[in-house]
Amino acid sequence: MPWAHSKQPDRHDTGNHIECDRAREQALDGNGALDYLNSFQVSGGTLVAAGSAGMAQAPSSSSAQNSVMVNLSAAVSAGTLIHIESSDGEDIVTFAPAKTWQSFVLSSSALETGESYTVSVGGSASGSSTDGLYSSGTYRSGTSVGSFTISSSVTTLGSTGGMGGQPTMGGRW
Repeated sequence: MPWAHSKQPDRHDTGNHIECDRAREQALDGNGALDYLNSFQVSGGTLVAAGSAGMAQAPSSSSAQNSVMVNLSAAVSAGTLIHIESSDGEDIVTFAPAKTWQSFVLSSSALETGESYTVSVGGSASGSSTDGLYSSGTYRSGTSVGSFTISSSVTTLGSTGGMGGQPTMGGRW
């Protein structure tokens, strides 16, 4: 199933259960970027996933590593940046999905419980990019679409479209 691109494969699909550790994953699809039946546990590495919001899912709440799912009120074009920044100005992620997207998932050790983050969309980024993921440079001039505070292993910003069943936090934009 061509839904994921992994630079360092260490993802285990055991039918109804997926475990992801020490991997860097980029998932892009016309549906929700993550699609699993029972559980998807993330214990390390960095996961970025972008897709539609209709069947959007975040990693399982039993994951050892924190994640956030951001759902926009409308789809945006391929290449439109999403940027997450901590309250003290630290860049957490800047990503340019290769396909039209409305839902974005990030799982990263940089998402710390009790910390607050701001999400921006659009704008521009300088620096090096591998598969749309920026690893250095500067992000500029995006539109803030909301903020969130990590209070559990899965945080959702915006309304979900269906499958994830994760609680929502924050409002619509």
